[in-house]
Amino acid sequence: MKLLVLLGLAVVASCERQRFDGCDVWEVTPKTEKQLHQLHNFYERHDDERDTEVLFWEEPRAVDDAMEVLVCGKGAIDLRHFLGYSRIDGKIIRHNIQSRLDAIWARSDARHALNSRAYDPTDFNTLEDIMAYLQELYNKCPSGVNCVLEEIGQSYEGRPIMAFRMTQEGPNRKGIFVDSLIHCREWLAGTTVLGIMTRFVEGYGSNPEVTSLLDNYNWHFVPVVNPDGYSYTWTSSRFWRKTRSPNAGSSCIGTDANRNFPYMWVTPGASTSPCSDTYRGASSASEVEVQVILAAGEALRGELVLWLTFHTYGNYYLFPYGTVSSGSNCMTAPDAADLLSVSTAAISAIMDTYNTRWTTGSTCTLLYAASGGTADWAYGSGLVKYSYTPELRGPGFDPSSAHIQPSLEENWNGLLALIGRMEEIEGF
Repeated sequence: MKLLVLLGLAVVASCERQRFDGCDVWEVTPKTEKQLHQLHNFYERHDDERDTEVLFWEEPRAVDDAMEVLVCGKGAIDLRHFLGYSRIDGKIIRHNIQSRLDAIWARSDARHALNSRAYDPTDFNTLEDIMAYLQELYNKCPSGVNCVLEEIGQSYEGRPIMAFRMTQEGPNRKGIFVDSLIHCREWLAGTTVLGIMTRFVEGYGSNPEVTSLLDNYNWHFVPVVNPDGYSYTWTSSRFWRKTRSPNAGSSCIGTDANRNFPYMWVTPGASTSPCSDTYRGASSASEVEVQVILAAGEALRGELVLWLTFHTYGNYYLFPYGTVSSGSNCMTAPDAADLLSVSTAAISAIMDTYNTRWTTGSTCTLLYAASGGTADWAYGSGLVKYSYTPELRGPGFDPSSAHIQPSLEENWNGLLALIGRMEEIEGF
């Protein structure tokens, strides 16, 4: 059985794209605890969406842990001065990223000149192309599988948030939920999830791995959780992260939807400043996009056994918790041993694919405190036992299209190993 839902996209006036001419990506590495503290202070001074000259792509985490910073114009002077007096190692690793962006826009424009439905699985694609491609996948639904393409809610600006489901009939079937692009600048995450979906549609009945996964589990995909933000990364600002809802009393726009979920929302690990990239929102679940995911998850309570919320970047496989206790210590999940065992199997398979290096652990212990996230809510609310945030390969938030296929292959292998180990533990 197939359920057809018409896709209507809100018409929003496009803006001129922000340019990054002459902007470079720096790699900065603190070598001591003092340097880490200094770097974190420098980060906090620039954690403001109105700062267009120094954009931290990640929060400082640990000694000897390299991080990337996008630097434009006079920001280079500020950064060089800071590195000089703090004696922190820093170097340019990618020059003039605008040239990389120009190439993406040019390829997209060329495809659209030839075909209005121009989704390219080997490249990055606009929101409109992704929506059209979801319809194509639905139209190709393999015999023996129930496909549903449906609008499960709308974004703040009125864009549909689409779910694509692949299920089969039968009692007591277990379900898996997969989402991406809640942080809309993380294009590789969305492209990887769409690649997994494509493999499912095209491989059922011929690929034994695909056939087994679909025969044994119901799959629920939401590839674009934050469509307003994703559209904005194409029309206006490539490295936008948040939603696009206004904030009362502030000129700054948007909330970090991955700090807005109603589990340990008020604990450290998110900003109270509307101008910060990690702004937690005026209240928990204030963002309509978060409300949509909450409702979608709750509707599947009792069925779901695994939740995967894909992000970039860093080569991490994270699990709960990202939150800290009242004593400022990282909270430990009661099922931490099983969570670690399963994610260790996943990253072993990923690393074996291309001989890369990945790390797994709880978000708080491995990276930093991060409250109000999808994975913590899915686990902490009792919705699922196994809840993970794969942080895919980079580099940064501007990977070339050459990383799309490798990301798909390594994460496909990771998914197979993850589910296999989960089944061993749970006896599914």
